[in-house]
Amino acid sequence: MAQAGLRMKNWIGNLLGSVAAKILGILFALVGTTLAAILVSGSLISTIRDETDRLVSDSLPPLQIAAGISNAVSDLKTGIGTLSGTTAQNEIEGAIADLENAATTLDQRLRQVDHTAYPGLDEDMQALHADIATLNNARRRELEAQARNLKAQSQLNADSRALGEMLQKQISQASFALLLAGNDASPATNRNLSQLLQRDVEALKLALMFKAELNLSVGLIQTLLETNDFGIRTEVLDQTRAAHERIEALLKDMTANDTVQGKVPELREALTFPSGFLDLSPADMKIRARLLHQAQNELNTLSSKLVDHVLFTLDMESADALSKNEVVLRTLLDKDVRNITDLARLDSTAKTILIKAMQGAASVETGAVLGLQAEIDKLTPELRARSVTLPEDFKGLVASVLRETDPQTGLLHARAEVLEARRAGLTASADVASGLLRISDAVITISDASLFGIATASQTLTTTAEHAQKTMNGIAVIAVVIVLIAPILTYMFIMRPLTAVTARTERLAIGDMSDIRRVGGRYGEIARLFAALSVFRNNLVGKERMETEAHARQLREDQAKAQAEKETHDREAAERARQQEQAERDHARDARNEAERQAIEAKTAAERQARHAEQTHVVGALAEGLRRLSQGDVRLTLDEAFPESYEQLRQDYNAAVLSLRSVIGRLSGTARTIHDNSGEISNAAKDLSHRTERAASMLGETAAALTQLTASVKSAADGAALANRTVTGSKSNAQSASKVVQQAISAMDAISESSDKISRIISVIDDIAFQTNLLALNAGVEAARAGEAGRGFALVDQTGHALRSIVEDVSAISAHMSEIATSAEEQSAGISLAQEATMLNQIVVEFVLDDGASLPDSDNAPHDLSKVS
Repeated sequence: MAQAGLRMKNWIGNLLGSVAAKILGILFALVGTTLAAILVSGSLISTIRDETDRLVSDSLPPLQIAAGISNAVSDLKTGIGTLSGTTAQNEIEGAIADLENAATTLDQRLRQVDHTAYPGLDEDMQALHADIATLNNARRRELEAQARNLKAQSQLNADSRALGEMLQKQISQASFALLLAGNDASPATNRNLSQLLQRDVEALKLALMFKAELNLSVGLIQTLLETNDFGIRTEVLDQTRAAHERIEALLKDMTANDTVQGKVPELREALTFPSGFLDLSPADMKIRARLLHQAQNELNTLSSKLVDHVLFTLDMESADALSKNEVVLRTLLDKDVRNITDLARLDSTAKTILIKAMQGAASVETGAVLGLQAEIDKLTPELRARSVTLPEDFKGLVASVLRETDPQTGLLHARAEVLEARRAGLTASADVASGLLRISDAVITISDASLFGIATASQTLTTTAEHAQKTMNGIAVIAVVIVLIAPILTYMFIMRPLTAVTARTERLAIGDMSDIRRVGGRYGEIARLFAALSVFRNNLVGKERMETEAHARQLREDQAKAQAEKETHDREAAERARQQEQAERDHARDARNEAERQAIEAKTAAERQARHAEQTHVVGALAEGLRRLSQGDVRLTLDEAFPESYEQLRQDYNAAVLSLRSVIGRLSGTARTIHDNSGEISNAAKDLSHRTERAASMLGETAAALTQLTASVKSAADGAALANRTVTGSKSNAQSASKVVQQAISAMDAISESSDKISRIISVIDDIAFQTNLLALNAGVEAARAGEAGRGFALVDQTGHALRSIVEDVSAISAHMSEIATSAEEQSAGISLAQEATMLNQIVVEFVLDDGASLPDSDNAPHDLSKVS
């Protein structure tokens, strides 16, 4: 019985400890969490379906009604916009029909609303219908008045154009009649009036017509600036271009007239901007309106000056002609010329009325229209009065113009009706907009109620979804925990025992006979594998122990052999250690030598910097001294002591300066002495030459006339005595000059020696300059390489450049000293020539002395000759 219970226990343990039981447990846990998630999702879907049915049945119908009303309101607004934007009278009825259909649709949509919940909608709709009817009537009246306005405007333009052409023709006929009247006058009068009639009166006609056309153009352009109506803009633009064409024709006629042709270029230049203004867009026209007004003011000024100029010329010519034939001229002026001016004024009045009518037709203010009508009413009596004497066709055109500008039925009256109807339409549009706003408020209320129901259902759905989400989150957490724990459990109860069995089997295969530790429990397939491995391991351990005892002896022999090899290896290692220690000592010695070398280099660099500072100081002092020396100042010496290595240089410089100062002083005195002695030598030589010539002449005379020998010899003796004295003085002067020349040569030698010393100083300075330039170049390279950190190098570079400039000054001084040395050499050459001259003088002196020695004999000869005589 006990064995049966033990077998049952083992069977149950093996069953529960098997790998299949463990895997099934993990799968059952995952399936349970999945079923829980499905149940929660089903509950959430059921709640969503119920709330959606409630939304469809309770909240969406009112919202659909509100949307329909909103669409109808939008259509009504579109219809109002179409009606307000309609400009053609034949389209107004269609726009009104569309607007009424939109109002009917809105009325039908409003009937679907529960009026008990939203009272007042019927009254709002009735008021809306009344406002729409008012708007329709206002638009009808506006377009009808606009049609009359356009018709009257077109008729007025046609009448004004025809009247202007007829007036121009009448003016031309009057001018021709004036010319004929002038031709019918007496020949003398004809000659006097020819220029007056053919040139000046024609100029007056052209000037008046130009001013009238210019006023018309200005008024039409002002109308363009004030209106946005496309039809009016097109008509006015055509009239303006026609006026500019007539102005251009008048300018061509003015060019052929001597009186006004000088004004034509100025008028053309002033017309450039107004002519180009017509090609601009309406927006650009408004932007450049100020420039246009300036150009128009300039044109008005020029046209007024033109008329004044013509009238002045006509007055002067008339006065001249009047003095010759007063009766004929007064008849012409009072009749024909006055007829021309009356016609021109009539044309100007008609065009002024046309301008004001066009401005009123383009105005958007009723007050402005009425004001322009009042101005026209002031001009109509003048137009009516001036047309009395005109032909019947003229009167018909004038009557038509007056009819189109009548204050009760004319153009501006129709424009006032248009503005009044437009104002009524705007008021009705505002009332319609107010009614639509009230209806829109009701739509918003309906929409808010529907949206509140939707929001309530959404809140319910949100709450249900939140609960479901929390439940799903819990299930998800459990599922995540299971998913995370499942690999751990699989590893602990399946993978780890299998891995342990596999690893232990591999270790046994490679000869590891350590104890086998059981992993994963006492039951199941893995437990039985561990039991089988334990038996196998025990068998292998016994076999290995016997093999170990068999090889023990061989191991001891191998150990003895290994000990001997170890001792040999130790000796070799000791030798390598000794060699390594020797190498380290050599390395340490090399390091000390390197450190000493670096210290020496640092000391050398410090000494180099010190020498550089000393050189800078020495160069600066020498540069200042040489600069003063180059300026001719030989008084400055270097009194400040130099460093020991440069002290001898300072002393040499001072000695050179002192020597140069002394030499220059001596040279100056010597030069003066040489100059004075040279003069004396020259005078003595000249005197000697003259005396020698006289002596020769005397000897010739002695040879020619023996009879006078005594007197001649005596005279020669006297001259020889004087020559002896002169030669003695010349000898003394020559010897003095020789001494002076020797002193000058000594001074030149001193200058040459000083020049050599200065050359050596300059050579030292050149060496310092070369080292300074090299240092400045290196400093500049290092400064460029180091960037911001190289400011010290940059300072050295700047100092080097300063020293370089000093060296350049020293070079200039060197050149100056070279010039002094060259001058000294030239003077030395001159002194050498003087020395050669002195030697020649000495030869002459010796020769003269020889002659002087013979002079006593010559002096005694006369006495002997006298005795002979």
